Amino acid sequence: MRHEPVMTTLLKQRFHTKLSSSYNTIDKYASDMLISPKKLQRLLHEESTTFSAELNNYRMKKTHELMKTTQIPLSHVANDLGYSSSEALNTACKRWFGCSPTTLRKRTRLSNCKHP
Repeated sequence: MRHEPVMTTLLKQRFHTKLSSSYNTIDKYASDMLISPKKLQRLLHEESTTFSAELNNYRMKKTHELMKTTQIPLSHVANDLGYSSSEALNTACKRWFGCSPTTLRKRTRLSNCKHP
């Protein structure tokens, strides 16, 4: 059985509990983990990933989950995922899925949207 790397797992756990528009920088997460941002970057590099890649992947999966299972207003989803605005969420959603969050939410199947 393949296990996820330790630092990546810790970072994802912190995304789950701390992500907000005021808490989405490597500096804040590194401080929370009591290490320097450089050390966090190095540890993630050793696990073949980056802070921005992990943040992007977490946001993509969480957006898909929230659009599929909730009716939370898009402004709240954007804030909960650390975006500065609904427009920023809309741009990311179009990049990930090829459609807006509203369209993604309306479809029970993602026939016209890319899967995560």
